[in-house]
Amino acid sequence: MWSLKIPKVLSLLYYNKLSGKVEGINQLQAEYEQKYGPGDYRPSIVIPYWTFRIMVGVGFLMVAVSAYALFLHWKKWPAKWTRWIKWLVPGILLPYIANSCGWILTETARQPWIVHGLLRTEYGVSPCRRVRSWHP
Repeated sequence: MWSLKIPKVLSLLYYNKLSGKVEGINQLQAEYEQKYGPGDYRPSIVIPYWTFRIMVGVGFLMVAVSAYALFLHWKKWPAKWTRWIKWLVPGILLPYIANSCGWILTETARQPWIVHGLLRTEYGVSPCRRVRSWHP
């Protein structure tokens, strides 16, 4: 497996400055073992890992399909347009897939940190407005 390492960028994303220590999941596991005793405190990262990749991949696919359709329209190639237009109908599902994967990613990646004491649950939920009753 390969990785792309860009120094200090994750620190910039997390702290909004180039100098900050971002701990990995192995360091958190060691910290929790020290704090709470032996056990496996690592959250499952399989679901967030794959839902993020599906969401981004589907997003790029939608951009590519749109760019290709625009290109065919500019070139005025109706024959080529009709050959692949049948693939646009199932393409209606792509935004729903990307949106669902984004929602699953948000919900599964947020809750383990709340449970393990890093973030209080009241700070992990989205703020909502009180809805006033229609009845006086």
